[in-house]
Amino acid sequence: MPKNFRKESSQILVLEDLGISRTDFEKLFSASRLPFSLLWNEKEARIKENIIGIITIKKPLTSSFLDKYPNVKFIAIAFTGYDSVNLDICRQKNIAVFNVPAYATSSVAELTIGLALSLLRDIPLADKIVKQGSWDLKTPGHDLAGKTIGILGTGTIGIKAAELFKVFHC
Repeated sequence: MPKNFRKESSQILVLEDLGISRTDFEKLFSASRLPFSLLWNEKEARIKENIIGIITIKKPLTSSFLDKYPNVKFIAIAFTGYDSVNLDICRQKNIAVFNVPAYATSSVAELTIGLALSLLRDIPLADKIVKQGSWDLKTPGHDLAGKTIGILGTGTIGIKAAELFKVFHC
């Protein structure tokens, strides 16, 4: 460890907006009683050797980026994937990488159903026609029931989408 590294000054660098207010996140973090302080951007990271963790969503964490923080022990991705992180470099540097595999599973699957219904029922056009004061739809739309659905990938989101489509008798 470098001479100016002190355990009590260990810091976690938050690189991106996490979709939760800074105040709320700090309250949750404080309640955890972890012996680290939070930094909210790279400009606050004056002593790079004190950064032991990085929290991000999709900022690319390349080899050159990670080289700036020699004591990083973990990277937490507040999202499902981890394709923005160079996993080979993390393995070489013994950096643990965590993600949130179930993040937004239901939300994305439900959005998929909503978009399918919107397309089959031509909801954007219907909305426009109604806003113009008319109700002259050319076609009544199509049912989702009975349709064959193709799902690329059977990860948690694909499986959840399949379950929901099944409810619609697809």
